[in-house]
Amino acid sequence: MRIKKRHRRVSNFVRPFFKVFFRMKYNLKVKTTSLPEEGSLILSNHLTSMDQFIVGVAFKEPIYYMASIDIFEHKFIGKLIDYLVAPIHKEKSKKSDLKCIKECISLGKENGHICIFPEGNRSYSGNLCYINESIVKLAKVLKKPIVLFNIIGGYGTSPRWADNIRKGKMDAFVKRVISYEEYKDIDNDELMKIILKELDVNNFNDEIRFKSKRKAEYLERVFFVCPRCERMSTLVSSYDEITCTNCKMSFKYNENLTLSSNDKKIKFNHVNEWYDYQKDWISKYDFTLSEEIFTDEKVSLKIPRLYDSRLFINEGRLVLKQDEILIQGKKEVSSFKLDDIDEMTILGKNKLNFYVGQETYQIKGTKRLNVLKYMYYYYLRRNKKEGKNNEFLGL
Repeated sequence: MRIKKRHRRVSNFVRPFFKVFFRMKYNLKVKTTSLPEEGSLILSNHLTSMDQFIVGVAFKEPIYYMASIDIFEHKFIGKLIDYLVAPIHKEKSKKSDLKCIKECISLGKENGHICIFPEGNRSYSGNLCYINESIVKLAKVLKKPIVLFNIIGGYGTSPRWADNIRKGKMDAFVKRVISYEEYKDIDNDELMKIILKELDVNNFNDEIRFKSKRKAEYLERVFFVCPRCERMSTLVSSYDEITCTNCKMSFKYNENLTLSSNDKKIKFNHVNEWYDYQKDWISKYDFTLSEEIFTDEKVSLKIPRLYDSRLFINEGRLVLKQDEILIQGKKEVSSFKLDDIDEMTILGKNKLNFYVGQETYQIKGTKRLNVLKYMYYYYLRRNKKEGKNNEFLGL
């Protein structure tokens, strides 16, 4: 049996505490409800690091989350999490995980409730991230009701690129429930369109205010291209502004999540507009102009391990070249050919994970490190080699 009685007891015990915590810390309104008796597949948009707990507060039944194995690396805490709530282990961005799928099927047979954040990543921009069509295939294998859940206001309250929580307003609720009878005969593409539509929320309601003294701090985790001088890695944030050190262009990040520039010719109303501009700009950039495409100082390279601390490999200067990524330490250089890397993804605020064969490597740097640019280049290069367009750049 995959489902244990203790899972329900744990959920019932912690739910009231989390409900009060979210109300006080996030100004979150969420109504507790019941799920279908035959089990379900819960799909939610993903905006904050606390989303799994927000979903847990909304339902009376224990929820089984698909979670990255990174949260299990501490031996005691990892095994305690497994014992108390038994999440489904998932290694982000690895091509296929049959064990993960088998766990979902096992839970489905026991009428369990599975929660997945199908974006796989928190949004940097407020827009819905890329969702792989495999989520539709999983739903049809499980043959369970699909519960579509919305979290609104999370991007303003706790944007992925920021470290602090802002005082604003959040809502969480079930947007729609689709029974298996309703979707079993629907074409996969059509079901995918329904899922995308129901999970896509408006994160830029200008009437709601999100207050903080450090509203723009760490925006350089997401932005690395100045829209005025088009220089890369020249942006620095402080309090409510982000400024280019080269041309002195600056944007103020306002309480209603709008952007105000000191250059009237640069008109980005929201973060997602700058984000879209940056993706388009880098997709057209000629990377052959430089041998060292991107560089950053003071990074570490480690291997995350299940129920164990990360294994240290190297630390030093991070360098991205045309066909490889390097960590230049004082005594040695760690080098990885981009063709040998299976996938690349970002964890948390700005940790870069990449996968070579069966091994996972993690790059971590200073708080202001932008790893998005490294992932963009990796997927741009891979898309070109595979003859694909540049729509998917890892997020």
